[in-house]
Amino acid sequence: MALFLIVIVFAVIFAIRVYSYVMVSNNVGMKLVESPIVTIFIELEDSNSKTRLFNKLKEFANKNLMAARIDEDTVNKGEVKILLWREDIKIRGSNPFDENKYRFPFYQNNSNLAFSMEEVRRIKENMLQVVEGKGITVTEIREYEWTRSGSTIYIDKEGKEIFKR
Repeated sequence: MALFLIVIVFAVIFAIRVYSYVMVSNNVGMKLVESPIVTIFIELEDSNSKTRLFNKLKEFANKNLMAARIDEDTVNKGEVKILLWREDIKIRGSNPFDENKYRFPFYQNNSNLAFSMEEVRRIKENMLQVVEGKGITVTEIREYEWTRSGSTIYIDKEGKEIFKR
């Protein structure tokens, strides 16, 4: 009986700690580091466009003072992991479902460092200007705004609210 009570007490303490962590994680500042601010979706016309995309991403990174890392997955052939980053912003690129369809979510890189949406939008526009071209098409752009309650508002290219979660 005593063992049962001890287990119950530890379970309650564990539940309280997990609940506290979830509540802190739902804070808007925490959300921005963990959740994307903008996502750009790109589709390649053919496999020859992949090299062109990678070269353009490196050019974009150089113009925006970012480091770049592009790695092809050795286990899942055709899958590519892309990381472009600097002190305030990180862009993770991948093509998990289709070799010719990439997504590039933008994240805040450092929760202790202030950043502005104007800067994120400037970098987004720079990426669009550099990357889009022959065989490379931007199919969708999503911006995410975080409310005080931690819910997400999805915004389309024209700035109209798509839906709220």
